[in-house]
Amino acid sequence: MLCNKSGYVQIIPADGWWAVYKEEDGTLTRSKVAAIAMHEDGGLAWLDPDSSGFASDATECSNFVGIYFDGDTALDKTKR
Repeated sequence: MLCNKSGYVQIIPADGWWAVYKEEDGTLTRSKVAAIAMHEDGGLAWLDPDSSGFASDATECSNFVGIYFDGDTALDKTKR
C-alpha cells in the first residue's frame, strides 16, 4: 500500500468487510468498514467510521490487526 496522503480519486462501499483491532487486554474486536477509498497514487484506505461519524483509515491505527471479509473464520475470534 503506497498511501502518501494524496487525495481520494474513487470511493466504493465496503459491504461485508471488517477491520479487526487488538485491545489493551488482548481482546480482538471488529468494526464494519464503510468504504474503500483509492488515493491518487493507487494506494487504498479502508475507511472505518467512529461513533461520531468521522471515518479514518483503519490501517493507520496502532492496534490494527487486519481486514477480513464476512465468513472468514478469523472473525469467529472477535467481538463486535
